[in-house]
Amino acid sequence: YSKEVGRLLDVMNGRLRDVAYLAGADYTIADVATYPWIATFERRNVDIAEFPQVARWLDAVAARPAVQRGMAVMADSDRSGDPDKEHLEAYFGDQQYQRRS
Repeated sequence: YSKEVGRLLDVMNGRLRDVAYLAGADYTIADVATYPWIATFERRNVDIAEFPQVARWLDAVAARPAVQRGMAVMADSDRSGDPDKEHLEAYFGDQQYQRRS
């Protein structure tokens, strides 16, 4: 898993050498969807300094007010460690197909 994380960050780093954001010059849904996964790089024991373009991108995205608001919401429900049985069922069990209100 660690090697795959490094490989993906290397691919991102290469892409971000040529563009400001993942899909090009503009901030898009690609950045919105990817940012929370990359922003938690420390949990994966990644030295972000090895990926300077990714670090630049992280800073640029993190500076956006909407991202700051979204990450604040996410921080309230942030979980470290293994998910409990209830969350595993919601993620992978029959509950994942139920309509939520």
